[in-house]
Amino acid sequence: MAESYCSFPCTGNSAELCGGNDYISVYQDTTFPTVNDNTIADYKPMGCYAEGTNGRSLAWRQDQLSTTNLTVEECLFACKDGGYSFAGVEFGQECYCGVVLGNGTLPLDSTSCNIPCTGNSSETCGGRSTLNLYVATDLESTQPCNGGSSSSSSSSTPPTTSSSASSTSSSPPTTSSSPLTTSSTPTVSVVFGSNEQQALIL
Repeated sequence: MAESYCSFPCTGNSAELCGGNDYISVYQDTTFPTVNDNTIADYKPMGCYAEGTNGRSLAWRQDQLSTTNLTVEECLFACKDGGYSFAGVEFGQECYCGVVLGNGTLPLDSTSCNIPCTGNSSETCGGRSTLNLYVATDLESTQPCNGGSSSSSSSSTPPTTSSSASSTSSSPPTTSSSPLTTSSTPTVSVVFGSNEQQALIL
């Protein structure tokens, strides 16, 4: 889309542009590296973890994946395609991705993750309300936010970054099977038509 489609001034600062009629200005955080979709070797196992106490440990379930043929690798590739630094498999057949871990995500003994993956019985895909978690630290920001005392996490995991997403629906975004691409242009325009419900801003 041409930048001219995003011509509405922002209400908070009229010198800045904030999208247009049925168009949204999307900004890229350049402190995040370009994602290499060809490898999942950067994901390292963290172990077995309990689901968060106030919701899911990882926010975005990958419903496009088969629940009858799930493997750890398939889940990692789905999370990599979305640029998520955290990936988790649960209940033998579920895959979740995220950029931070939910409150109450606590490490457990490995015996709590005991359900084989439906697509490869030699792999373990979590358990009941437990996840085998993986992290790719190279997908995290090169300049993480280290401040703020208003929120805390009880998990003993590496430092994580926060990000904000803007959405036009109440359901969380999911990744698509096409790889996420980046460009050196700081803004792009996205058309919101009747078929598109939400936009993920990274």
